Amino acid sequence: MWIRQISVRHFAGIRSAEVSFEHGLNVLYGPNEIGKSTLVDAMRAALLLQHGATAARDFEDWHTDQPPQVKLTFETEPQRIWRVRKSFGKGSDGSSYLDFSRDGNTFTQDAKGREVDGRIRDLLRWGLPAPGGKGRPRGFSESFLATTLLADQRSVASVLDRSLDDDSDESGKGQLTAALQALAQDPVFRAVVARTRQHVDEAFTSTGQRVRRRGSPWINLRDQRQAADQRRTEIRRRVTESDDARARVDKCREELDEARGQLDNARRHHKRVDVAWDRQRDRDTVSAEFAKAERERDRIQGLHDDLDKARRDLSTAKEAVGAADKGME
Repeated sequence: MWIRQISVRHFAGIRSAEVSFEHGLNVLYGPNEIGKSTLVDAMRAALLLQHGATAARDFEDWHTDQPPQVKLTFETEPQRIWRVRKSFGKGSDGSSYLDFSRDGNTFTQDAKGREVDGRIRDLLRWGLPAPGGKGRPRGFSESFLATTLLADQRSVASVLDRSLDDDSDESGKGQLTAALQALAQDPVFRAVVARTRQHVDEAFTSTGQRVRRRGSPWINLRDQRQAADQRRTEIRRRVTESDDARARVDKCREELDEARGQLDNARRHHKRVDVAWDRQRDRDTVSAEFAKAERERDRIQGLHDDLDKARRDLSTAKEAVGAADKGME
């Protein structure tokens, strides 16, 4: 099935949007809360939810009284194009239409009202239960293919909880069977199956036992495992040696750092010794100069004492001469 286009109005916060899709992979991208997941919900609602279902209230736009509307165009095979138009609501607000076209431009009405959901199930062949009726599940119709192909993005892992055996309708199983049968005729698929069968025959006997002869995959795997074990042992030995070498290198680095520290301490000590030596030499020089100055002081003091004595002797001589002069008178 190819979903060609979806158009929504007043659907879960989207006032109006229309997106067309091409064959193959299509990617919806954009900022968060722009409405990408809402468009997927609209696809699910168009195909899996009756227009009057209570679950449709989750899609009502708070900003308008208009009912949520979805128009989905899909193609089941070439020249068989369908358009689902649903307005979700109770009473006159709710409606469903299914239109048919061969060219995608001109559509004619194929079904309306309650007939639409049953017709959609016949077209999809997804193993969906018939709509309505006592005891039927309410809300979104569920099946293995519906969950696989169009899961709610909030619970994509739910596909792991479903099985074809849970489907109340056999159409999904028939669709998958037909698809697998068609796939079995594909040359590439057949080549893959043949190659797989060849490998199985090489590994197992007709009774399902493992082939034990030389050259069998199991013997090759055993040899490869033994070689891998030997290689692992060798690698572990080398890792151990590498760790030991790394430990020795680390120890040498620690010793080198310690030696560098001691060298720095010795250099600082030598510098202090040089400074002290220079200071001591300066002190010796100063002491020698001081002793020399003291000797010079003593010499000058001696000269000064001699001068004082000479002055006294001269004074005494003068006094003697004076006294002699007075006696001669």
